[in-house]
Amino acid sequence: KCIKNTYFDFRKVQTNKNLCKLLYSTFSRSLSDIFVTNVFPFIKPGNMNSNISQRDINSAFKEFCLPQIKIVNPSLVICCGKKVFLSVLNCFGDQSDPKIHNYTQNENIFFYYQRHPSPQAINLNGGIEKAKSDWIKMKDQCKIFLQKAASRG
Repeated sequence: KCIKNTYFDFRKVQTNKNLCKLLYSTFSRSLSDIFVTNVFPFIKPGNMNSNISQRDINSAFKEFCLPQIKIVNPSLVICCGKKVFLSVLNCFGDQSDPKIHNYTQNENIFFYYQRHPSPQAINLNGGIEKAKSDWIKMKDQCKIFLQKAASRG
């Protein structure tokens, strides 16, 4: 039997609403203005909030995300969630501790760790205003990185 495909409105998911708020309050951008993707391109077993192993995320980053990043060639990649940022560090052989260093650089791309925008992560870490403050700090650090990159030529 075929399973009926129902329309999924991503705008109604609170995680996506939080991401939209953070993007707009920090960069005055909406999702339609930027390139956004999940590091894990597959349908995972279980619920939407089911866990994905670090090994699988590392593999998905190398095989799926990194080629997309090379095509798009952004100046900033925001890694939403610790596991995603750990996959970036793993891919580039960076041994940094995300608790101490929340960003890394590869070539002219700035990879920045932010907490996942899920309601659970936002609420556990001080709420949406704290998240907005963290994103502003990221924007400021990114400006410094881009200025240094431009001066190096």
